[in-house]
Amino acid sequence: MTQVVIDPGVLVSAFISPKKAAPALLVDAVFDGHLDVLACPALIAELTDVLGCKKFAKHSADGRATAFIAAFRDRATMTPDPPPGSVKTADPEDDYLLALAEKHDADAVVSGDPHLLDAATSELAVLTPRELAYHLGFVSTRIPANAYEIRIVESPLAGRAIRPYWASRAQLPTGPTAIGIQNWDFFDGAIVGVAIADPNRLTIYGSGVMVAPGVVLTASHSVNEYYDAVRARERQLHCIAIRQDGRAELWTLRRWIWPETKSDISFLNVELCTAAPEGWSCACLPISTRAPAVGETVSVIGFRFDVPGARGPLGTIGDAPIISQGGLYVATGQVQKLWYPQRDPIRISFPAIQIGCSTLGGMSGGPVLDQAGNVIGILSTGMETLEGDESYAAWILHAFMFKLGLVWPPGLYSESATLLDLPDTLVRIVGRNKVELTSDQEIVYEYWH
Repeated sequence: MTQVVIDPGVLVSAFISPKKAAPALLVDAVFDGHLDVLACPALIAELTDVLGCKKFAKHSADGRATAFIAAFRDRATMTPDPPPGSVKTADPEDDYLLALAEKHDADAVVSGDPHLLDAATSELAVLTPRELAYHLGFVSTRIPANAYEIRIVESPLAGRAIRPYWASRAQLPTGPTAIGIQNWDFFDGAIVGVAIADPNRLTIYGSGVMVAPGVVLTASHSVNEYYDAVRARERQLHCIAIRQDGRAELWTLRRWIWPETKSDISFLNVELCTAAPEGWSCACLPISTRAPAVGETVSVIGFRFDVPGARGPLGTIGDAPIISQGGLYVATGQVQKLWYPQRDPIRISFPAIQIGCSTLGGMSGGPVLDQAGNVIGILSTGMETLEGDESYAAWILHAFMFKLGLVWPPGLYSESATLLDLPDTLVRIVGRNKVELTSDQEIVYEYWH
């Protein structure tokens, strides 16, 4: 049986995260007797101290933390605190975890802490929770290359010119916690909710951003589990946008592509299928190739909606039933690090921006905006760590590498076009001259910030 030492930070994540997340899957394996875990008094004491913090009070209430710690201690192989080991980290407080694994010849230390991950040696493996979960067969990490197309018979824009315009940056609240905002129509439909519909309901699972007419960028992980169902016509993928005149626009998927290479950016080519008033234009947000500087303030924007029916019947507006309830949220934080080419080989295996703020489920796929209102990333994930809340966004630079296969509007795009191939009249790229596509999925980037 595999024997590991689990960082208390991973145990905290398991305690507060969804059951399908990798940390929770690993702890379930420990509780079920499928994974042997080493522990010592120092590890239990650190776990107890962290879960006793005010920050986790709502999770730890009613004795839940005490019961969790007791259950973990009962199932762990308890040993005395180890003497100092030969492997050191940049944070001496973490060294005992490596020493514990070294003394008992454990198979690996499990952690998301960069200090521990960087300390791995040929004799002592340090794995992220997702790496170990993948190794044990709990999760799959491969995302195949896919393209999916739907034919729309009629379009409300048939025969009409498609005119983009560039939405400016709204006056947004500042703070490291996601805050609901009232002027969520400010972007005039450039930020969308990404939804999956079945015959009975429509559920918004993520967010996205329109960067050119009919071109939405979103986070692959938000919806790619529904790919087979969408392809089989058992589900439909839609984007929902709120315009400044109060209208809700529904966009329907025409083509869906995500790269085979490690990435969390999906490209949705969508077609408007609601009525378009005279003078209609498509609101888009500009993109910047600039590398954000450490300490720079950025904003993360995305929708969060309840699962339909989670709060009971929502009533009607006129004769139409309300299908969901939610809002647009903003979190503001400072850039902590720019990871290139990746943060780690499994969970964040792509160029990423690390931001010091918390984000909510459903905001994934939403844009990260710099102070000029340019899209510099697509939100991928958020996590609570011992150092504080962190969010990670796929750096937009990765989106320039792939052919998008655009089929709508007809005649406007070449199916072999990349974002860099689109003219300034269709997509606004600040610093376009800093990026050159030299071959298939290879770019040359002139660093600037």
